[in-house]
Amino acid sequence: MDKLATSPVLDENLSNDLSAFVLGIDHLALAVPDLEAAAAWIRDVLGFALVEKRETMGARTGMKSAVLRVGPVTIVLTEGIGATSQVSQFVEEFGAGVQHVAFRVNDLGKAAAVLEARGLQFSSPRLDSDKLSQIFSTRNAATGLMVELIERQGGFEGFRDENVQRLFDSLESRNLY
Repeated sequence: MDKLATSPVLDENLSNDLSAFVLGIDHLALAVPDLEAAAAWIRDVLGFALVEKRETMGARTGMKSAVLRVGPVTIVLTEGIGATSQVSQFVEEFGAGVQHVAFRVNDLGKAAAVLEARGLQFSSPRLDSDKLSQIFSTRNAATGLMVELIERQGGFEGFRDENVQRLFDSLESRNLY
């Protein structure tokens, strides 16, 4: 039998069907070796608008990021600062491309519980800030993919510096990328 079909749910009242909680793809995060070149291509060729840029520093490494949007589609670009940055390590291991996919959910706790019951492990704690909650999975060895669950409240569409910093610190402290 398929493990996914037979995995128990944590709460008998909780639907095993993730579609009860997923509203759509919130954003795609791409790890790139050159943030400026990638942002220029996405802006100039695909027609996305640059929404924001930020720099995040951990205890040992850092990253630069840019958020670009066209209509309802958001792409987050990340570039490592230094060879030991978790983003640089990702690019070295998997090449430039999708680093994680973020699913927008209507109840982060229940969606995470469904996925945990199905065997998904999380690499970050739940990251809560004003009108924004996020959690990140461990990277799947078969696909190289990390999954983010993100719940937005009150129409908030951006990202919070404190959540980005806490995620970066959590991954860096565990040598994950």
